[in-house]
Amino acid sequence: FYGALDGMLGGLGVYGRRWIMMGLIGCWRARLTFNFWRKGGWKEEDQRWRVMRKKWGGIKMELLLFFFISYYQPFVVLWFTLSAYYVSSKDLEVLDYVILLVGMALLLLEKTADDEQYEYQTKKRITLCNSTY
Repeated sequence: FYGALDGMLGGLGVYGRRWIMMGLIGCWRARLTFNFWRKGGWKEEDQRWRVMRKKWGGIKMELLLFFFISYYQPFVVLWFTLSAYYVSSKDLEVLDYVILLVGMALLLLEKTADDEQYEYQTKKRITLCNSTY
């Protein structure tokens, strides 16, 4: 997203392919952010980190955080954004429109899956809270 935006503002030009990439990436980010917010993501730590900390603890956990957060994740983000930065074709081709349609279909599929999972988990929590053992 930022690579495409920087390319547009930095004089590389505003090409249709960059707009398509920026639009799909922006919509995907909005979906992830909404899903994170809906699950209360900013209220408490993700339960998976608590499980990992309990299971590994100490120096193992610190090494995981250091290498995973500090080195691996930025490399992955750079790897994905470089493709957006180096897109240089001025003319859209048929393949660009196919990729746009596939991206939109995948976005819709993921949004539907997010909604179904959220509904299932909500009903499950309500059922577990109301049941007596």
